[in-house]
Amino acid sequence: MITGFYAGLLGLIFVALSVSVIIRRNQAKVSLGEGKDADLIKRIRMHGNFAEYIPFILVLLGFMEMLAVSPILLHILGVTTVLGRLLHVYALSDPDNRIPVRATAMLLTFAVILFASFYLVARFII
Repeated sequence: MITGFYAGLLGLIFVALSVSVIIRRNQAKVSLGEGKDADLIKRIRMHGNFAEYIPFILVLLGFMEMLAVSPILLHILGVTTVLGRLLHVYALSDPDNRIPVRATAMLLTFAVILFASFYLVARFII
């Protein structure tokens, strides 16, 4: 259950991002929406972006694991996913909004999605 390990690890990051949003909501006294608070908007997008990509990646990895893909390959994809998502959080947390780091984070995320997607499609065509 390699995918389960990464699901657990990513779940912890998801909760940390959720708590970050809650803390900022309390500080900014905004219960719904973003209240035009730039820091809250950033935190909401970090959380939202994570929520948009991670479930799909875990589904792809889960299907690969069901097809008995090499554990090493699954770990490479899992570590790449975690690294990409942590880099994305770092890039958005930085006051200078480091575009190259953010671009690298998205490149890693897309690389996992594309590789896993192509692998699964090829596996069923061949």
